[in-house]
Amino acid sequence: MQFAVINNKRVAYKQNIGKGPTLLFLHGYLESMNVFGDFATKYLSNHNYLLVDVPGHGNSEMISPQQTMHNIALQIFDLLDYLKIEKVMVYGHSMGGYVALAMANADKNRLSLLGLLHSNVFADSEEKKANRLREVELIKLGKLSTIATSFMPNIVSEKHYPALKHSIDSWIRDAEAMTPEGIIACLHAMMNRPDNQQILNGETPIHLIASDSDKFLPLTAIETMKQGTAVKYFTMIPDCGHASFVEKPEILYKELKRVLTTL
Repeated sequence: MQFAVINNKRVAYKQNIGKGPTLLFLHGYLESMNVFGDFATKYLSNHNYLLVDVPGHGNSEMISPQQTMHNIALQIFDLLDYLKIEKVMVYGHSMGGYVALAMANADKNRLSLLGLLHSNVFADSEEKKANRLREVELIKLGKLSTIATSFMPNIVSEKHYPALKHSIDSWIRDAEAMTPEGIIACLHAMMNRPDNQQILNGETPIHLIASDSDKFLPLTAIETMKQGTAVKYFTMIPDCGHASFVEKPEILYKELKRVLTTL
């Protein structure tokens, strides 16, 4: 793990120097860059890649208590400047996809590809916003560990959970060590993010990656998104939940390579 101070805030990252375009991976809610660790080690050792703890998660400081996805996107761009990386192929998992969308809105010229990894372009519904607010209150009451323990096992499909329990338990421990204030700041960023459906028909090519057993991303949303003219690459991973990078890593890497050969 490496650290940089960006705009007076600590940002944790891991950079690998290899070949080809830089692959930037952004993790989801209650996760850290560690969720990509095994995948990166096994499949990406020969590639240029960058793993980042999203501000407010892992070992990266939150930007502010009321941070937005736009704020986070600018912080990531400033990290890229610090590392002298001009352009990236960004793959955002779940919440990380919301950051990737904000990056596309802020400066599409710095993205050669927008990868939505079990993520979506839609704003929160009123019901979802209410659920996030309830979660904020629970975290304020010291229930972060309870939330992580109940949330994390659902990231993977029930079929794969027994084999991945050790990894899930590690992710839970990572989440328990995070600052409640940072988690709450990211909840605010998620619930206040704009609708980004226009990006589906924008200029930035999109790689939409979905799965058939995802408890967080309904098939109806996937079908709607895949119709976008900017969705140049679509991957449906069978027998997989919300985390193909641990459930079906070999298929995920095969699909990444397919896209890399065309850019």
